Amino acid sequence: QRIHQHYEGVAAGLRVEEENLDSLIIFTRHTISLLDMKNSCMLKHFSYNHDSEDVVIVDRCGPLRWNAARKVLPVMIVRFDKEDKTWDWDSEMAAEFSLETGSLNILPVKYPRERNYTNFILSNFYSEPLITSGNGKYVVGFQGTPTVFAYDVSKNRTDSFHIENSSYQPFPTYYDTLKLIGDAAYIQQMMHSATYDFSFSELIYDSHMDVYYRFFKCSMPEKNSEGKINEFSGKQIGFSVINNGFQVVGDACWNMKEASSSAWYATSKGIYGFTHGCVGKKCSK
Repeated sequence: QRIHQHYEGVAAGLRVEEENLDSLIIFTRHTISLLDMKNSCMLKHFSYNHDSEDVVIVDRCGPLRWNAARKVLPVMIVRFDKEDKTWDWDSEMAAEFSLETGSLNILPVKYPRERNYTNFILSNFYSEPLITSGNGKYVVGFQGTPTVFAYDVSKNRTDSFHIENSSYQPFPTYYDTLKLIGDAAYIQQMMHSATYDFSFSELIYDSHMDVYYRFFKCSMPEKNSEGKINEFSGKQIGFSVINNGFQVVGDACWNMKEASSSAWYATSKGIYGFTHGCVGKKCSK
């Protein structure tokens, strides 16, 4: 009851990660908390202010993935304390958050220079990192570029890999028209890209198979063979299986209408996905 009352007002922005059967980590825009579900109480609670912090934790890195081996929570960060930048996005964007101390350990992983990040280019589809951890590494991908970074914790070394699958199509450059013709055109451009362009989505590690899965949405034309507008629900989606050498072993594709999920999880029985608002047989695994 105490937990419900505390988070009732932020349920719409709630993202939950299960640490084990007895506790939950809850991450909102301004807080990170550890809840004891067995005794219905809060064990840890940390809050932060986006306006006053030099390093801000941001909830835009995909579903939370607890790093059980290091007992930390990988998170996305934005740094405002960098004065020696050589270009706009010359900055680290990932860190480990400790639930014991509330401290951040910033990882030496920066944005890929291959993209021209400026205020006039639509960058949200490739600037937000997709972070996973496994096999002693943090692996970071992006929605609109095949570049993947692998940071080896024990060696303190970062390697980059250019990984294309059989469905990959280069992400087009979209210019930010917000300063030119207003919000409506900008939003329309974003929606068009999300509907018709290729993009990567989740990146997860499967400890049971010792491989990575990189999910993606295929590109599709605006109109079908009959001249009718293609809808977003008609997209093909899938995932690539990537080995420890960061090479694609194979791809699997299917129609989004058959099964889609905003959060995929690797288990000993296979990959599980969760759909929203489904009933009965429409809820598939």
